[in-house]
Amino acid sequence: MGLHDIRVVHRMPGRVRFKTARLKGNASFAREIEEALSPIAGIRAVEANPVTGSVLVHYDLDRLTSLDSLLALQQSFPRLFPDVELAQLQAFLESSGNGSSPSTAVPLSESITATLGQINTAVGEATSGLDLKTLVPLTLLFFGVRGLMVAEEVTFPAWYDLLWFAFGSYIMLNRAERPAAQ
Repeated sequence: MGLHDIRVVHRMPGRVRFKTARLKGNASFAREIEEALSPIAGIRAVEANPVTGSVLVHYDLDRLTSLDSLLALQQSFPRLFPDVELAQLQAFLESSGNGSSPSTAVPLSESITATLGQINTAVGEATSGLDLKTLVPLTLLFFGVRGLMVAEEVTFPAWYDLLWFAFGSYIMLNRAERPAAQ
């Protein structure tokens, strides 16, 4: 999304980086941007870089979209960026990275868990029911036994380290799900 001469290069809830040609090579404009935006309630930090022409803004959306903050933005933005209207700015602030709303954004941990779950399912189908919870400890067990059989000298990790890790992994990965404490 571009706001006239502003080109957004990265955004996520609470953080936005945009570039503007007017800033590149203009240290006084960088200071002006930082001085104008930093005191606004809801803006935690502003870093304007005249070398790259980018501005990084860390903000708290709930505080930034309050009436006082919007009025302060309405006074500051036209002076800095005359082509930007308050309605455009407010719509931009209320959107998050890639145009999705913050409530529909999937946390990284859930994405990783879902991806690993899909891999585990595919491995289970390819191995007629053996999943990663069984294969990972078995693989470690195999390497531990193999290391024990061929080792002329014990190296780190020692064979018993791998055996212990295989046992611990198997127990952790295959314990029954416990209901949450009430």
